[in-house]
Amino acid sequence: MIAKYGRQGFSLIEVMVAMACSSIVMAALYQMFHSQQKSYLQQDEIAEMQQNLRAGLYLMTKDIRSAGFDPTRLANAGFVTNFAAPHEIFSPAINYAADTNVIAFTIDDDGDGIIEANDNEQIAYRFKDDNLQIYSTSRATWDSIANHVDALNFVYLDSDGNVTITPDDIRSVEVTMLVRTGDKDNEYTNTKTYKNKQDDEICPLCTNDNYRRRLLSTTIRLRNP
Repeated sequence: MIAKYGRQGFSLIEVMVAMACSSIVMAALYQMFHSQQKSYLQQDEIAEMQQNLRAGLYLMTKDIRSAGFDPTRLANAGFVTNFAAPHEIFSPAINYAADTNVIAFTIDDDGDGIIEANDNEQIAYRFKDDNLQIYSTSRATWDSIANHVDALNFVYLDSDGNVTITPDDIRSVEVTMLVRTGDKDNEYTNTKTYKNKQDDEICPLCTNDNYRRRLLSTTIRLRNP
């Protein structure tokens, strides 16, 4: 005699419950993946922003520290309001009382007592079009060395640490640089204000938006005042 076995399966309710549970699990996994991916992208943006900031300040510090290098005392090297022909790139000339986001100086790096027009002995930095730019007469062009820059600020100090606007009296330079991430973070609202070491606000419009920013200030003392 052959026994007969009934066929068994899932009821419709059981299938629906299983599908609902699976959907919940998949949604949770997707949310976790999305959150981790967003966090990774944010950290990547922040790391790039900080690298951008430090690289720009490093290059400026290295060059500004050598401003006025003039071993023979014949080249009159130092901070200038414009470069010698054919590199008179500032029109109007730099006003040290008002132009706080540009700096220009000369260096007699070969010690021959002459600032050569076609050598790398005339250097300038400026903030323009969200970029930190450098000009050297050896290249005769402005090159961007850092992007996503919101502000660049120079303050000049004399030997007593007082603010000066006289190029010949400059003995140190306070540099403040503000950079931002390349993309907005719509879940973040920036409410900070950004000031230099003199407590002057350097970017009044850099607030109440969705960009993350970093500010860094340093005081560069000249090696050859």
